[in-house]
Amino acid sequence: MGWFIVNILLPVSVPLIFMKLAGLVPTLPPEVAARTSLLLLVKDGQLGWVALGFSASCIYDALAYLLKMGRDSPLWLQSVLGLSLATLVLSSLLAVLGGLFPVSGSLSEVRAWSRWAETYRVFLITVVLMAAAATMRCAVHYNLSV
Repeated sequence: MGWFIVNILLPVSVPLIFMKLAGLVPTLPPEVAARTSLLLLVKDGQLGWVALGFSASCIYDALAYLLKMGRDSPLWLQSVLGLSLATLVLSSLLAVLGGLFPVSGSLSEVRAWSRWAETYRVFLITVVLMAAAATMRCAVHYNLSV
């Protein structure tokens, strides 16, 4: 359980916790305090950086195991390796493009689900990529005992 907390839970939650704490500082100017929303922190694909780290770690452990075991390695590991590589590339692209081309729109402007999903589609995709990368990372770690 300790491995999961240190390697999966902390990289996702600590930046969010610190942003929330920053928003509680009473002396922040109003224009700065308005930018401390947790959704604004991740809406343009910033979770892609977390997914990139999970994917890179998964690829490293999977390759190490493949090189050590050779032909005796499980077949599912090759699929996880390919999916991790695809997740790494896609999450990196979304994180970079989200930073270069941020989506405008605030929570108060997007009330309907369709408008919300359109405004935050990069966020939704990076959440899925991050969850997939974390799942593959856990699968490699716990199933292979690398």
